[in-house]
Order: sequence, then structure tokens, then C-alpha cells
Amino acid sequence: TLQPTGTFTTLDMDNTITLTAGTFIAPATTRVGLNWSKATAAVFTPGTNKVIFDGSGAQQINGSSASQTFYDVEVNKSASTLQQGGSTTTITTNHLTIYGGTMTGATTMNVGGNLTILGGQYTGSTTTTVTGNLYFTVGTLSLGTNTSVAGNWIRNGGTFTTNNRTVTLNGSTAQQRILGNTITPFYGLTFN
Repeated sequence: TLQPTGTFTTLDMDNTITLTAGTFIAPATTRVGLNWSKATAAVFTPGTNKVIFDGSGAQQINGSSASQTFYDVEVNKSASTLQQGGSTTTITTNHLTIYGGTMTGATTMNVGGNLTILGGQYTGSTTTTVTGNLYFTVGTLSLGTNTSVAGNWIRNGGTFTTNNRTVTLNGSTAQQRILGNTITPFYGLTFN
């Protein structure tokens, strides 16, 4: 088990973080400059901490694990793309925030809280499920095959590319809203 303690709150790795076995308990902030590679035999305990992908080149979340879980993921790249690789097809995180660069969502991308785009681009793949709000003010949101949002849809700028896809608003609250100061030209919109 690797567990940073005391005043050690940030792990800043310019290269690949490779988890092959054992348990890695995340510090408050983990910065990844290249790839995140997790084997099925390894255990990652995210706690309520964040992993920041900030490399200037192409990056992947990969390894032999089909599913990978984080608490908060931030993409803050000066250029290039973060995407799934290896055997990884499902990525689950509480919050996903894009500041720069492009994130191509996993085949199944589960965001348990908010998806926030403050720069760069989020490109959906097959299924993107957002349990909280989807908020963007700068940057680009490019839809994948299936996009569902259970919270509010908030657009205050940025570029919205529908790719002729439908957005499903499926919140269980009494009022689910489309908000913001920028009109969203949906291709298709479904309320469940």
C-alpha cells in the first residue's frame, strides 16, 4: 500500500503512473504528465481527491482494468488529447472539469456530479452520463452517441457541436432547467 501522509499533499509525475498491484491511496492532488495505467490486480483509492492530467502531449487512461474510477478529474493540457486506451472502456468520476486540451470520453463515461467545460474541448464517445449539471462557458462540447444529463444544462458561451445527436434530460427533481445566456441549438432533445 502506498499512502502519502503528513504534509505530502501533491504527487507530481511528469511521466506515466503505472499501478500493477497493491493499493495506491491518493493524496489531495495527483498530477499526471503522461499516462495513467492501472492493471486489474491494482487498487486505486481516490478518496475525495483530484487527479489532474496536464501533459502537453497525448495522454491515456489505460491498462488492463476495463473500468477505472476517480473522484475528481481535471484536464488542464496546453494542447493535445486525453482518451481511454488499453482495456479500459469505462471511466467513472464524481466531477470532470476541462480547462484546456481535449478529452475524448471513454466508451462509457459516468460523471456522478458536474461536467464543467471552462476551456478546451470535451468530445463524447458512445455514452456520456452526467448525474449533476453540465456547465460550459468557454471551449467546446462535441456530443457523442448518447448524452444524458440529470441536473441542469447551463451554457454561457463556448461552442456546441451536436453531430446530429440527441441530448436526454432525465433528472428526477421537480424542475430541471436549461439555463445560461447563450442559446443552445439542440439537434434533438428528449425529456424522461
